[in-house]
Amino acid sequence: MKDSAVFIAYHINDPFKSTDGNTRALYYYPGGSLATPTVWADGVFERAGVGYAQCRADFNTRKVISSPLSIGLSGSYNAGTRTGTIMAQVTNTSGSSVSGKLHFIVVETAIPYSWYNEDSVFNVPRDCLPDGNGEAVSIAAGSSIDKSRNFTLNTGWNANKCDIIVFVQGTSKEMYQGQKVHIMDISVEETPKIESVELKLEILPNPVSRRAVIQWSAPNACDNSRLMIYDLSGRLVKGWERDNLATLSGKVVWDGRDEFGEYVGSGIYLCVLKSGSHMVVNKVLLTR
Repeated sequence: MKDSAVFIAYHINDPFKSTDGNTRALYYYPGGSLATPTVWADGVFERAGVGYAQCRADFNTRKVISSPLSIGLSGSYNAGTRTGTIMAQVTNTSGSSVSGKLHFIVVETAIPYSWYNEDSVFNVPRDCLPDGNGEAVSIAAGSSIDKSRNFTLNTGWNANKCDIIVFVQGTSKEMYQGQKVHIMDISVEETPKIESVELKLEILPNPVSRRAVIQWSAPNACDNSRLMIYDLSGRLVKGWERDNLATLSGKVVWDGRDEFGEYVGSGIYLCVLKSGSHMVVNKVLLTR
C-alpha cells in the first residue's frame, strides 16, 4: 500500500489569504505571530522552515499510529451550476468515545503564481464549510455519524484542480483522521435525463458473507447511471459500466471482490447508485 497524506496550505500574507484561513492559522498561533513556512504534521509536530527530510520523518512517526476513526466520503457536483453536496460518514473504530472538531474544506491546487523559486501554489483552502471553526462532534465507540455540507465553487476556481478535504481534529490539535475526494470524481451530468428522485436500491442478503445480489429500479431509463461500491475511506472497490444500467430495473451480483479480482476484507461498504443528478446510498456489511 502506498503512503498517503492530506495537505492544506493556509496563507496569511499573500493574495491567497482568507478569513477562514486566518481563523485556522490563529488556531495554531493564538498570538498571531508565526514563521513562514511552518508545518504542523498531524497537528502534533511543529516545524518552521524545514525541508522534505524532516517532514518525511514526522510522517513516518505518525503513520504507524492507529487512528480511532475512519472517514468515508460521497457526494455530487453539478458542473453547470458549480454547486454540490459532500457527505461524510465518520466511524469510531476504537473502544472508547472520540470527541473533536469536524472540518470540511474546499482546496484548489496547482494555481499559477510566482513566489520564491516556484511558479505555482498548492493545496490552497478556498472555502471552509461552513467556516474555519468546524463543528464539535462526539462519536461513541463503534458508532458512526453522517454529516453533509453544500458548497459552491467560485467561477475563478478551476474545478478540475479542486478537492474537498474532511478531517477530525482533537482539542490538543492532534489529527484523528483525514480524507479527501476530487471534485470531478463526484461530478454528475450538467443536464440530467432523469427527473424523478424515486431511485430504489436493495442488497440481499445483508449482511453478506459470500455473494450479494444488488437490485435497482428507477422510474425512467437513464444512459448515465452508475453503480459503485466504496469502502469507508472513499476508495472505489467495484463499479459497473453504465451500459449495463441503462434500464428501468436490473440486478448484478457482487462476490466480495474488487476491480482487480481480489477479495476485500470484512467491514462496512457503501453501495452507491447514481442516475442523472440523483443518488441513493445503502450500506452493506461484509463478513468473512
